[in-house]
Amino acid sequence: MKQSDVIIVGSGIAALQLANKLSKDLNVIILTKRELTAGNSYLAQGGVAAAVSTSDDPYFHYLDTMEAGAHHSNPEAVLEMTKKAPQLIKGLWQSGCRFDEDGNGKLLLGMEGAHSEKRIVHSGGDATGKHMVDFLLTGLNANVSVQQSTFVYELILNSDETRCTGVKAKLPYGTIEVYCAPHVVLATGGCGQVFALTSNAETATGDGMALAYRAGAELADMEFIQFHPTLLY
Repeated sequence: MKQSDVIIVGSGIAALQLANKLSKDLNVIILTKRELTAGNSYLAQGGVAAAVSTSDDPYFHYLDTMEAGAHHSNPEAVLEMTKKAPQLIKGLWQSGCRFDEDGNGKLLLGMEGAHSEKRIVHSGGDATGKHMVDFLLTGLNANVSVQQSTFVYELILNSDETRCTGVKAKLPYGTIEVYCAPHVVLATGGCGQVFALTSNAETATGDGMALAYRAGAELADMEFIQFHPTLLY
């Protein structure tokens, strides 16, 4: 059995961003079932939307997002996301994440479907995910350890099943390992591979959703799955 302060299951941008933000006084373990770069984040070619232009506003981004979602989206959640997006992108940029810039050293913004303003930030042209993951990996501190090829298959609950206290994982060649921590975070990505046609990475099999459901969590809005248009034929 291995003990830590925080267990993060998954190794995409969400997982790595969290690991970089946690206190350096915490012992953090990242568990990922394949290589660090085998997930959707690393393969993502499109940029990140954020209202960073002087002619743009997070509220405009909010309106576009609500319309694109046919107003099914949670308004409070969408507004919170669009408000925080500029700060997050600028923070990454100022910390050294190299987003594409114009001749004046400003962020080069693209226009994409459903947006009324140029607000798409890219890195390396169509290698945004790769560059962001590589940058976040270089920022990991010594308090963060990464275990690759470690497949988490069960969440461990306390005696009255009110709190997650760890995970069970299968290592290569079938060895079972138990990891315990007072804080367990699922950042496992989506479930595109449950469909016959998908542009998702092979690793996107919905593990986190299954883990949470088996542990008693309620899953909501499972019908909302995004498909790249090239897969709709």
